[in-house]
Amino acid sequence: MDEAEQETAEVNPNKRVKMSDEDRARMWLGRKQNENTNKTYESALRQYQTWLANNGKSIQGTTEADVVLYLRHMLEGRKESAASNTMIIALSSIRHHFKYDSVMSEMLHGPMITDALKICKRDGRQVKKKKPLTVEMITEMHQWHTSSERVRSESVGWTDGRDLGMIILMMTCFLRESEVIRILRREVRITPTTINGVQREILEVYIRKAKNDQAGQGHLIRVGDSTANPICPVFWVKLLISRARPNTSLLIHTYKGDAMTSTTPCGIVQKWIQRINGSTSKFGDSLLYGSHSCRIGGVTAAHKAGIDMTLIQQHGNWKSDVVYDYIQPSLNQQLSVTSFIHTTPAS
Repeated sequence: MDEAEQETAEVNPNKRVKMSDEDRARMWLGRKQNENTNKTYESALRQYQTWLANNGKSIQGTTEADVVLYLRHMLEGRKESAASNTMIIALSSIRHHFKYDSVMSEMLHGPMITDALKICKRDGRQVKKKKPLTVEMITEMHQWHTSSERVRSESVGWTDGRDLGMIILMMTCFLRESEVIRILRREVRITPTTINGVQREILEVYIRKAKNDQAGQGHLIRVGDSTANPICPVFWVKLLISRARPNTSLLIHTYKGDAMTSTTPCGIVQKWIQRINGSTSKFGDSLLYGSHSCRIGGVTAAHKAGIDMTLIQQHGNWKSDVVYDYIQPSLNQQLSVTSFIHTTPAS
């Protein structure tokens, strides 16, 4: 059996006709696509296909007008307008579906669709940027965790410790929620070392899959200990490892040892904001925070501490200057930009 016959048999054991070279090429490319990107596009494409079916059409007969009218439907045909980013993903999913069809690909970059995309970006619902988590907030989370007098079952106490350890890890390593839930225990290492004559422990975390790492090269993050600080990341990762359920290889997981869903960390952060808010809402609406608040907060805190932006960019594995968009200066910092107006001019 030659290579073509073998690949045909893998797809359909009962099919005797060999797959064409084009089909084999598409199959190979499909296998190599980024898993998260494929899942996002598949979901968005299904919604487009449902809209087509409701209008008596099919995706095979997609026209430029169909795509424009679908974007209009997302913008104006619902109770709430879709977020601009959601519409961009919807269009990207359609283009992704037809990207190997040169005629369709050219059509999907036509003037009508280009103009529709501009309208979606301008008129689509704008999603508010998440507020950054701060060291003060994590410190209060730790205080709540250690001083709470409520009766805790084994699972609740375990879950709270996992949550706090995960939040600290996400902030100090600038991690996305999709990255933190995939970390395996064998991808985390704590090693003793001597720096300037001082004995320290270094936490190394290997991120094998990332949103912006299409080549799958992986990324190694190093974090130092802070023994005098109760929110020391090395201490909390040690705790996560020691409390790991025996039936899983994951570092962050459910009490039963199962993998978390990709959206669970977001809800966890919001739950902890509610806890430290208490009755005063000290830190504002919990819905203004999410898992990305850890990544934003880590960058903002590092920049405020005077860390070189090149090091910050490398630590968070940013491939472009988009890292600057993550920095959310305080009001006092914003006002300092125009502090020159308070300087008394020379006579």
